[in-house]
Amino acid sequence: MLIYYHPTLVYYRQKYFKITETEKEAIYNDCDDDFLEYMHKIEDHTRSYKTKRPVLYFLLEELPQAVETFFDTLRDIRITIKNHFYPYNIVKCRYLSVNYHDKDLVMEHCILELLAQFVEREKPWEFESSSREIAKQYEEDLYDGEKRSVIWAKLKKAYYFYKHLEEIESFLDEKKLKHIYREAVMNTVTYREYLWT
Repeated sequence: MLIYYHPTLVYYRQKYFKITETEKEAIYNDCDDDFLEYMHKIEDHTRSYKTKRPVLYFLLEELPQAVETFFDTLRDIRITIKNHFYPYNIVKCRYLSVNYHDKDLVMEHCILELLAQFVEREKPWEFESSSREIAKQYEEDLYDGEKRSVIWAKLKKAYYFYKHLEEIESFLDEKKLKHIYREAVMNTVTYREYLWT
């Protein structure tokens, strides 16, 4: 939460704690071109209003910072609790029981489960633009020489394969299934940086 930088607070800080250009120039000349020292002196100048206008300083400087710190602390506590119950370093594969121990299949399912979670949370290919040129450019952006639209097609195929895995397994023979598994896993691994960055 960027309460401190809310436009209203910024406006009133500039209004009541404004440093004139002449004052800035005098402070800068006094610092011998040391920018860091200049910034410290500007902050000291602003803090001097704590004694000149204590109520305004409290309302515009100290209170927003305290509120922001409070909400940041609450956020950190929430994240800590969430991470305890839903740790990010554990992948729960929707189609495998907790007792499943075939590591080859566990590895494949983990990779495709991460892809599925990403797609379902981020909805990466739901890009909309009022400009047809922007939408076209978005689709034709290159990644290692391949168009984004081509990459999305491969990842969509991998995602839908995993999403409907139980139905697909019921009518595909083992050889064909293994081939699709390998292709889906390879595409996900190949374009993982493209998805998560």
